[in-house]
Amino acid sequence: MNRGMNERDLDVIGKEDRILLLREAARQAWLDGDHEWMQELNWTLNWLRSGSMEPEPPAQWSADNVRHRDAAQRVVDEFLAMATAATPYQGCLYRPTAELPYGRPQIEASLRLVFAAAVQRNALLDALGMLHGFVDVPAAELPTEPAANLTYVHGRSDDPLAA
Repeated sequence: MNRGMNERDLDVIGKEDRILLLREAARQAWLDGDHEWMQELNWTLNWLRSGSMEPEPPAQWSADNVRHRDAAQRVVDEFLAMATAATPYQGCLYRPTAELPYGRPQIEASLRLVFAAAVQRNALLDALGMLHGFVDVPAAELPTEPAANLTYVHGRSDDPLAA
């Protein structure tokens, strides 16, 4: 963790205070338009809410670990709530990644972990498909009209359907 957040200072405060500080830092990052930093802070906040005493999420999650499953399920729930919320891009196939509450890799890892342990696999497959509609395009450049939105992204090197 960086960007003005001193690890030593965070280590000496309690977990609840750390959560409050990180939540405020994530809010400020959102207001500043620093969406990647906001997503990283949200990822750490989610892990702290899992009840773990570890200050940072593990690099690899396990479906056998209840804290990992709970944290992953929270990521999936937050992603689905955001992905189905009314936005200017409603009805569009593509949306800017800046709208995501976490980074795409963390959301995808969470979807895969929850999928591995899930009964509702069809809904999770749909969620994984929806995630591919988030592209690294500035929101100001991405059309909100569905037909223009679709043609804008097709043919770009980062077109998720080209792979």
